[in-house]
Amino acid sequence: MPSLIHLNLHIRGAPEGKISIPGGSGLFPVLKHFRVVCGRIPSLTFEAGTMTKLERLELCFNAKGWDRYGAAPAGIEHLPGLKEISVYIGEDGAKESDRRAAESALRDTADMHPRRPVANIMVVGGWWIFDEPEEDGNRGSSSSSSST
Repeated sequence: MPSLIHLNLHIRGAPEGKISIPGGSGLFPVLKHFRVVCGRIPSLTFEAGTMTKLERLELCFNAKGWDRYGAAPAGIEHLPGLKEISVYIGEDGAKESDRRAAESALRDTADMHPRRPVANIMVVGGWWIFDEPEEDGNRGSSSSSSST
């Protein structure tokens, strides 16, 4: 993976555990664009020394359940080359308060980065469609469609 420039991570359903990108491992030395698509924003952490060349972080998730599961990614300050954070928040089934809380937390995260990257945070309605695991334990499927 030392020459990987673009990475798209599409997580089906809603992750139960944390996603941690280890630092100092040299896994992604030239990665410039990292995109995470998930039914619910995962607990995402960037450790120091990881993705040092990353310029664009893109997150696509549904705001449904933000009040219980939501959290802005941690360790954004460990991405020294970050120029842009693009966030697409699906509002399918989400409460207005969840959508607003997600938007605010992600904007605050971008504002705290030392380089002050451009923050493009958009609510996309039905454009991104994510199914969450059913209450009875059956897992839903996820799909997305976009013109980007």
